[in-house]
Amino acid sequence: MVFKRSAAIKLKNAELETKRQERRLVLEPAVLGVVSALGGYEDVLVENKNEDHDQDQEEDDDDEIEIEGQEKKPTPGSFRTERVYKLGDECLGCLKDLKKFWRLDEEDENRTVARILYSSQIVPNDLLPILLSTQIENKKDHRVALLCADLIAALTWPVDVAKELKEACDIEDEEERRQATNIDFSSLVDGQLSYKRDIVRTGAMGPIFRLIVPVIQKPKNERTEKDENVISLVLHIIRNLLALRDKPASGPGIEESHLQSDFIQQLSKFGIFDLLIHMSHGSNRFDEFGQWNMIVLNIWDHLFRGVDAEDLIDAETCVGTNDTGETISTVKASDKKLESLLLDEEQARKAKARKSTTRHSRFGTTLSVTTVSLFFLPNQLTF
Repeated sequence: MVFKRSAAIKLKNAELETKRQERRLVLEPAVLGVVSALGGYEDVLVENKNEDHDQDQEEDDDDEIEIEGQEKKPTPGSFRTERVYKLGDECLGCLKDLKKFWRLDEEDENRTVARILYSSQIVPNDLLPILLSTQIENKKDHRVALLCADLIAALTWPVDVAKELKEACDIEDEEERRQATNIDFSSLVDGQLSYKRDIVRTGAMGPIFRLIVPVIQKPKNERTEKDENVISLVLHIIRNLLALRDKPASGPGIEESHLQSDFIQQLSKFGIFDLLIHMSHGSNRFDEFGQWNMIVLNIWDHLFRGVDAEDLIDAETCVGTNDTGETISTVKASDKKLESLLLDEEQARKAKARKSTTRHSRFGTTLSVTTVSLFFLPNQLTF
């Protein structure tokens, strides 16, 4: 009986896998055709511009001595070949079509389109080169960059494996429950980590962050709905990438064991932390930044998740030496901070007390009386 049931389960799993393969065979040619139309690399001639050539020529009038293995400096006016990414004629429409294809995964628990896009390496081969090569000032390039960022946000949306499995186990229908639980989530997460690695490697957070700069500089009453969507888009990309946790530092995942630290360093490098701090300071002003309170809070949560609150305060400690000359930690930064706060509070209380009025002066008033002889008699009366 047990063998029969096991064979039946294997048969149903095989049928399920066959259906998924058939779905992929139908979608893959269409998706890959759109991806190939985005653009590609071309070899172009670029003129060499060596500003230091004239200065080097004046400083060194001796005959040149060629050393084997040492490259000569390019001569100004000469040309070299570079591989440059060129946008396809229908790049804008292709990006819109890819977003439509991605929406098909909303009803597909296996996320077939996401798997196809990962196998095509669309992020490192197309989306990131487009972002790095577009000019944000150009209206068409700006639209293309926004669509690329939108697609990156969709592809990096965190997969909550525990939540997905819990929801799958709660499904009453046995067939649907079996389909929902028989999914390879690890390959999806690996694909998203590879996207994060490519974004960190290319420094693409710089161009992505530049999308939000002109929008955030506008006053609140001048921002359009599209401007607010751009702010939300960039914040969600930051949240998505922070939510992707590093692999353990062992085995084949050692390359992804420090992605979080590298990504955080880039956030600091491009000034993104300054924006987040500014938005956090203005969180009490709902008319300005309040609508993004939750996503900003979510970013800080993923940034400091797993770090003890006391360690954040005690990141710097006061050190001293003991009787034997050894360096020791004397006072925790948290204790010093508390002492400083209490001292500031005491000073503020004393300053307020000095400027406050006395009990009698609060009831004082000044009266002026003019007599019949037009004499002015000022007087201070206290009740």
